[in-house]
Amino acid sequence: MGAPHDLTLTRQAQAHKAAALYAREDLDGALSPRRGLRAPVAPRLLTAQELAAYLNLPMTEVRRLNIGVLRFGARLRYDRVAVDSYFDRLAGVQPKSTKAEEDDEAEAALARFCAL
Repeated sequence: MGAPHDLTLTRQAQAHKAAALYAREDLDGALSPRRGLRAPVAPRLLTAQELAAYLNLPMTEVRRLNIGVLRFGARLRYDRVAVDSYFDRLAGVQPKSTKAEEDDEAEAALARFCAL
């Protein structure tokens, strides 16, 4: 008889699977750390594994990215907002307006209306 198959995942496969589950967006757009649990907000700082799953890129490509990298002691984290902005600019996507810009536009529209 042959040896029984080891059904356990390697550490790298486990990390990739966990990152993929963590980066999966639910219907509200919030990232959920595990099935059945919902985070109230999407995490802004991601590990390299989480960013790889989020971008659907291999780890070698993520490690070459020098975008939104923050160092906390020996730990590296990636700023999801900076990475999103970089890829939006790369793809030619217009960034969403900020709350201040929307308020300024509303004030200008009100001033034009009152001037009539």
